[in-house]
Amino acid sequence: EADQGAGLAQRAGESLEEILRMVEETNSQINLITQAVEDISKQGTQLVNSMDSVAGITEENTAATQEMSANSGEMVRAIQNVAAIAEENSAATEEVSAAVRRMAGSALEVHEASQELAKMAREVQGQVGRFRI
Repeated sequence: EADQGAGLAQRAGESLEEILRMVEETNSQINLITQAVEDISKQGTQLVNSMDSVAGITEENTAATQEMSANSGEMVRAIQNVAAIAEENSAATEEVSAAVRRMAGSALEVHEASQELAKMAREVQGQVGRFRI
């Protein structure tokens, strides 16, 4: 029975080591995902800024065109449509950026939970190590 207990303790220790390795690997992957999400979030923010700039320029162009083309109603309406589309795109880009920020927050929560799980696995491994014969 002592041999069975020792074997069981050894297998439990090996299992905990495997769990710890898997948790650390998961942490590594989560770190990569977190970095990717942060990069996407930064790019989304840059895209929002660019779209805001484009929308501002489009609005300025619309106003200038209206002044120059007071008799050209069709041209003015076409430029206004472009400005509306640019504003819609800007709003959509802001929504995407907000979603990316939420994803980054979720990834960070998963990362923190994974680190806590790794800590718990190390503690359990330490406890199991005390029972080895």
